[in-house]
Amino acid sequence: TLAIALGLLACQEKSVGTTKTITEKLPLTDVASVLKMMQQQNATQLDSVANFYVQMNDGYQIYSIKDSTKKTQYIESRTTNQVVPGVERKLYRGNLYEIWNRGAFASLSAKDIQEISPLFTFLGTAVVDSASCYKLLVDKKKLFATTVGSKLFDDNNAEGNPLMTLYINPKHGLIQRIVGKNDSGAKVSVTWRKWTAFKSMKFPLLRSITESGGKTGITPEIEAQVSAMNTEMNEYLRQIDNGDFVDVGADQLTKMRDGVTKTLKDNEQKMDQLRKGYTENTISISNIRLNKGYAPELF
Repeated sequence: TLAIALGLLACQEKSVGTTKTITEKLPLTDVASVLKMMQQQNATQLDSVANFYVQMNDGYQIYSIKDSTKKTQYIESRTTNQVVPGVERKLYRGNLYEIWNRGAFASLSAKDIQEISPLFTFLGTAVVDSASCYKLLVDKKKLFATTVGSKLFDDNNAEGNPLMTLYINPKHGLIQRIVGKNDSGAKVSVTWRKWTAFKSMKFPLLRSITESGGKTGITPEIEAQVSAMNTEMNEYLRQIDNGDFVDVGADQLTKMRDGVTKTLKDNEQKMDQLRKGYTENTISISNIRLNKGYAPELF
């Protein structure tokens, strides 16, 4: 969930094979300059954007619209599931895939940057997936206590471990990794990968969340939750196979069956990871639409 992702955070930077990764020398050397760069890059990308939509491979969809008053470039997002017969709508405020708010960064004024810069610490540069990034440390409790800072992330829950490190790629001005620790002391790393240009915007087609150490093992509560979910999914499969959904076409039934089967498989993989004290969750984007309208009823 969004709260789990932000309840984070410990960097697991990698090199490929035996090749040593060398950090590219980047020109900026302070927090304010990095935030200004992020503001400019995000503002440029969003300049001609009114709304955008992404479809993820887990069945969830995100609808985002820019401030209709045109006074700012702030983005409002809603994350929801695909509704099919027998499945209720789940609706979440914010973008559960990216976590940060592009429009809030794009809307930062010089005064805003001056206000929040002291809350960050400039840690130089680091390599994330072969890309040289700026590295900023921030106390989210202090950041989210400010009006400006509370808008930068769609989830401004300040509970849990307060420190999180942001890795910002200067090629697009967006966050490429967030790292730190969660409430249980586990190391968590959220990385956005496979960046692609779609018209004026840059999107990460893949997001990976890894968690290790701390209390990542299986608890009785987790076992009970997964068992209940699997029971529900198996019952759903039985209803599909018995032809209980008489108003649903063959193609849609196949999609429903494939989705339930994937959920059951994913649950088993996650349980296996928990037994080993390590979890990894990967989600990808399967479709993007830009300025094609949105779903007003969700806002």
